Amino acid sequence: MQRPCYILCALLAALLLLPACSKKKKENIKDYTNPHLKGFYLSSSNRAEGIEKTYFVVDTLQGMVYNEDSIDYHADLTRIIPIPTYYERVYSIAFDDEAWNEKDSLDFTRIHKITLVAGNRKRQATYQLDVRQHKVDPDSAAWHLRSSIAPGFTPTAFGLLTDGNTLYHLAANGHAGGCVSTSSDGTVWTNVLTYSEDIEVISAQLTGGGITALSSDGSTSYRLELNNPAGGWTSATPTPVTLTALVGFIADTVYATDGSAIYRFESGNWSEATLSEPLPTPFPARGAACASFKNRIFLYGGTDAAGNALSTAYSTMNDGRYWTSVMNRHTGRYEFGVRTGSTAVYYLKRVYLIGGNAEDSGLPTRQVYVSRDEGFSWDKATGNLYLPAAYAARSGCAATVFKQSIWIAGGTLSDGSTTTDVWEGRLNRADFIIQ
Repeated sequence: MQRPCYILCALLAALLLLPACSKKKKENIKDYTNPHLKGFYLSSSNRAEGIEKTYFVVDTLQGMVYNEDSIDYHADLTRIIPIPTYYERVYSIAFDDEAWNEKDSLDFTRIHKITLVAGNRKRQATYQLDVRQHKVDPDSAAWHLRSSIAPGFTPTAFGLLTDGNTLYHLAANGHAGGCVSTSSDGTVWTNVLTYSEDIEVISAQLTGGGITALSSDGSTSYRLELNNPAGGWTSATPTPVTLTALVGFIADTVYATDGSAIYRFESGNWSEATLSEPLPTPFPARGAACASFKNRIFLYGGTDAAGNALSTAYSTMNDGRYWTSVMNRHTGRYEFGVRTGSTAVYYLKRVYLIGGNAEDSGLPTRQVYVSRDEGFSWDKATGNLYLPAAYAARSGCAATVFKQSIWIAGGTLSDGSTTTDVWEGRLNRADFIIQ
């Protein structure tokens, strides 16, 4: 009766040894024959934000590793740790014929050769590694002087509006005014309308297929339907207030100020003004740079009701019923300073505050400030983003974004004269996005 027990014990011992033997066999590196890469990544680095998310193509047939989407121009690739992955364990890996371990960083501003030797040491694979990076600064701009406008009179105020397909340029001096348009690169302009109404063109808005503006004294509102410009301006009387400027549109609601409050006029109905909630102080009454985006209106700088120049940034909340400050007040270095007569545009997810009268001298400036967070913090534009030397410092210019470029028109120069030139500036980033 004891023999079956011995046999059973022997069988159990053999079964227990099988997994151990099998595991030991799998860990034998000499059994691995595939030297190829399965994937390739780069480790995170505070020198190159988001670089760990870069996707690399591993082409085993061509022996190439590369990223289809180029890495940001500003990323520092000189000391990055690579992270290769494999189908099987390899005996060795070398970069440029030098042995590599997992803690070695490399300079990826140049092309490397990767050599992998299979676990059995009988096969190897070689790849060319090309970490592609943008060679052109996406935040540099090329500025071009387009043809100047000759309205037949000396304009003192300017407006620049677009519906996405056509760029409209308004110029006025009291009761003399004109509107021209272009659908191309600004070298050829077509006359739209010559008029004699006294219109404040700097705050004019384009919405719903037409241009809405106020008279210079704010007592009259005007509307020009662009599908029938020959019909001229139609007028209405805003009640029960006299306005000083339009500040923007949200959907079909126009927002305007009388210098001390913001009023809303629904669907172009100028006979019913809805007063917004009490405004924060100090709040701009005139001369603020206006920008509308993300279904909100933003006001930068300007002067308050007493004529004091401001360094403020405000935004609508709750469909324009409330206004709130968006400026970081913790440190002055994030502010653009006191600024009047500037213009603002929202371009490629950034706000650009252009020109105006400087804080220190009160004279026009060529300075551009950039905000990447809708006006909470600001940086001075530097390098190629700065306006070209041929661009004269000015205030009261008009600006908009048309066909992925910033367009600037007109303005008042340091000597008090006005200019009618038109400039186009295009960031390299715009072309990267289109591609």
